[in-house]
Amino acid sequence: MSWNGTVRCGHCYGKGHNRRSCPDLKKEIKDNPEGYYARAQARKSPAKKRRCTYCNLQGHNRRTCLDLKKDKTLWRANAQHWRKKWAAWMSEVGMGIGALVKVQTSYNEHGVRLVKNFFWTALNHEVQKDYYPHHALSLSELSMTGYGSRCNLPPHEELVPHGREHVEVVGPVKLTAEQVLAQAPDWFVNAEDDLNGIFDKDRVHSDWHENQYK
Repeated sequence: MSWNGTVRCGHCYGKGHNRRSCPDLKKEIKDNPEGYYARAQARKSPAKKRRCTYCNLQGHNRRTCLDLKKDKTLWRANAQHWRKKWAAWMSEVGMGIGALVKVQTSYNEHGVRLVKNFFWTALNHEVQKDYYPHHALSLSELSMTGYGSRCNLPPHEELVPHGREHVEVVGPVKLTAEQVLAQAPDWFVNAEDDLNGIFDKDRVHSDWHENQYK
């Protein structure tokens, strides 16, 4: 645009239009499809539409993704279901806070430890069904000066299919499933976990790869 407000084309230097709408340039591209300007125009591709980083579909972002909201709701439902079954299992085997368990303490040695607490954030359907489940028990030695330790849950066909075989309850405590859950933090039973860490930026929807073609 010139100093007096008139639009001037950067290609033909005519007034009243710009380079993008220049009729001379359009005619030159049409008449000479193999020429410089035609090839330059062909290289210009429209800007790619942004895709949701969770589901990989267009038209929205991760913050407003309906699939992400559904998956979070499903995660909470599955966690609640798993935790109720877990509490019933703990009641059945007598593994609660205060129970005595025999665990592997070194490469070829075993010892008895006291269940001091549970790692509550590790007790859900994803973490414990993983091929390498996280430690779930916080233990302490029976002496007051002993060091604390941690270990996995014992194996369970449905709840902890890859649990460690060398965890054995030798001093069970008597408690109901409700009492097991009463020992947990308030958020545990209703699966009100902080899902920001669980559904972090690296986690994607199960259909992410298929959605790239949509």
